[in-house]
Amino acid sequence: MKEVISEYWNKSASTYDHHWGHGIKTNREKLVWKETLQTLVGREPKKILDVGTGTGFLAILLAELGHQVVGIDISEGMLNQARSKARRSGLFIDFFMGDAENIPLKSKSVEVVINRHLFWTLLQPERALKEWLRVLKAGGKVVVIDSKWFPEEPVEKVRFFLGRVLKSIFEGKSSWKTWESIYGKDAQKNLPFFGGARREEVESLFRKAGMSGVESRFLEEIDEVEGELAPFYVRVSRFYRRYAVVGTKQ
Repeated sequence: MKEVISEYWNKSASTYDHHWGHGIKTNREKLVWKETLQTLVGREPKKILDVGTGTGFLAILLAELGHQVVGIDISEGMLNQARSKARRSGLFIDFFMGDAENIPLKSKSVEVVINRHLFWTLLQPERALKEWLRVLKAGGKVVVIDSKWFPEEPVEKVRFFLGRVLKSIFEGKSSWKTWESIYGKDAQKNLPFFGGARREEVESLFRKAGMSGVESRFLEEIDEVEGELAPFYVRVSRFYRRYAVVGTKQ
């Protein structure tokens, strides 16, 4: 299953940042993300592990904010993109292959574990969270940034469908091969949160893992600036709300 996941992201790596909601499009969007990250992890320099770093989105922003960052991912293709972006930015970030459920770092070696858009693709979220707590120092934070990506309510489904139709028309290519094709339907059944976890579900896992001070909030400022930049047919289909869940290791 993990080989299937790795291969999928290897194939997607070169175009991943081109999609709306993935890469940063303007300086204003970058500024909003940096302000959000400072609120979530603090302003004092820390050693931070970015799990499922992908093309290094969070890792690069955090390094620019002065943190010492390690980024791991199961996809070598994604890591190659991340390394190239870091070099172009003049940043030193340690990117290497790593499994979110079996992290190749010493126990109690980082002060923050963070990830973005990762939770839905984990095979064993509880095991992953346990592993993140293992590498985290006492008093350190786990930060999960994610959303419920699949439409569930009737209005959401209508907007999602209409957005796909309009995208096919205006971009001149089919947009139907989206969520249904990720990993394959048989593989999707093995992912507890495929399509996105609800904020309350992530909070519950944090508390069950023994974390204290668990809290969350919607990242409305990020969704807002991203929506302003997107084409209207992308805005039509947008129903999701990004959130951040934060917990502290006792």
